[in-house]
Order: sequence, then C-alpha cells, then structure tokens
Amino acid sequence: MQVSCNYKYMFAGFVGMFFFATSFANAQTLVIVRHAEKLEPWPAADQMQPLSPEGLQRAEHLRDVLSDIEFKAVFTSNTTRTIATGLPIALAHQLKPIAHPACEKSDSLSVFLHMVMDQYEASDFILVVSHSNIIPQWLAAFGIDSMQLTDMGITFDSRYNGYLVDGYDGLWLTALPNDPDMKPMVRYAKMTAY
Repeated sequence: MQVSCNYKYMFAGFVGMFFFATSFANAQTLVIVRHAEKLEPWPAADQMQPLSPEGLQRAEHLRDVLSDIEFKAVFTSNTTRTIATGLPIALAHQLKPIAHPACEKSDSLSVFLHMVMDQYEASDFILVVSHSNIIPQWLAAFGIDSMQLTDMGITFDSRYNGYLVDGYDGLWLTALPNDPDMKPMVRYAKMTAY
C-alpha cells in the first residue's frame, strides 16, 4: 500500500479487511466512501456543487491509498462532488464513473445490489461514492445497528432526524454474499490526514 509522506493513514485492520474481502471468493466487494469536501459557499444548484481544493486533494489521496485494488467499476450519484471524488480512481483504472440512483436515494439499493451481482464477477472490487445521509441507510439495510453506526463514525443528527456520516475519511468495505438471503459483511476503516 502506497502512503503519501504528507498524510498518515490510520486503517483499523485495513490489511485484515483485504483478507476479509479476498476470503469471499464468491463475493463482489464494495468500497463505499462519502464524497470529499465540497466548495463552500456555493450559490447555485446543490447538484452542481464542486469539491473544494481540500476535497480535490482528498480524492487524489484516496486514489493513492487504494492503488493496490483493481477496481472494476466506479459508481457515484449524479452530483459533481461525488463524480469528482471518484474520478481519480476511475481514471487510474480507465473507467468512466457511472451515476446510479442508489448512490443518491437508498430506495434503489436493492436494484443496485442485484445489478452488481449480475454484472460483475465474484471477487471484483467496486468503488461507490455517496453522501453522508445515504451511507447510513445502506449500512442499516446491511444489518448494521445504531451502536455499530456510532463506532463507524456515523451519528444521529436531530436537525436532519437521521444518521449522518461524520467527516470525509471513512471507508466501508462491504462483501456481497452469493446468497441473496444473507446480509453483506461490512468492515470500517478510517483515513486521517494530519
């Protein structure tokens, strides 16, 4: 794993997560991340809000940190910030980011998971770039409870009346089981810049 000399990457069991993922020979693995920091203030439509300079730098470092993974696809929502976050990894693997509704609205999650299982080979890695309010909904659908969400850098926000990802440095490695009646297995890691 390559590490930038300017950044310290703290991965809670990240090496173990690779063993976890590769041990599922019949499972596609999603690497789920929140989009990087967006430019503030932004006077136009939310969908078009770009990344800030820090967000662009985080997207590049995400590519570097995950450089040992051979991604087969990059899925994003239909927003500038998610596309820009996934773009460095997509370009490194000669892929085009694919906008999917499930990355923006969790009610399409089941359709997304079935599509991934049908279109990608077992043991393929797929990057998913989503939003702070959507990732907790996915994780809850995967069987992650509120206590586990808190351990994964996700807290309940009373203003939003829902769970939100704190910060921009979480990584959720999710192995999709071959049996549709089984829940995906999820591991969490954190990338922290100092």
